[in-house]
Amino acid sequence: MLTRQGRIDANGHPYVEITVSADGSQGSGLSFEALIDTGFTGFVSLPIIAASTLNLQPHTTTRYELANGKLCDPVPLARAFACVSGDGFKPGIVSISEHASGVLVGVEFLRTCGKGLLFLSTGISVIDEEELNALPHSPPAPPSSS
Repeated sequence: MLTRQGRIDANGHPYVEITVSADGSQGSGLSFEALIDTGFTGFVSLPIIAASTLNLQPHTTTRYELANGKLCDPVPLARAFACVSGDGFKPGIVSISEHASGVLVGVEFLRTCGKGLLFLSTGISVIDEEELNALPHSPPAPPSSS
């Protein structure tokens, strides 16, 4: 099964290694340890310095609704490619953060890359959904009549 191991930091935050590329060509891009943020509905969020290093070109902006219900300042967006390191690139929209210092992957990244996320007591696993779905499934147990 194609599984990538991640880690959980001292604060309980899950991380996985990803690669981001401006053009998606094999062997291109930069690798990052990315925080998996299931509250972020986007694809990938990069600090401006990383986006500049990759030569990403913003083409529009968006505003995200924050957990407190407020809208953030406009965030530049660029087309790029990303993957869990070792997999093939997938196209997506990268948010370029002028204030963040870390890299985030969101729910759209997991969906686009076809990945499931498994939390364990000692770390995390990012699992290829196609291979997971190919495993034999047991039928659900019938409801108990009590």
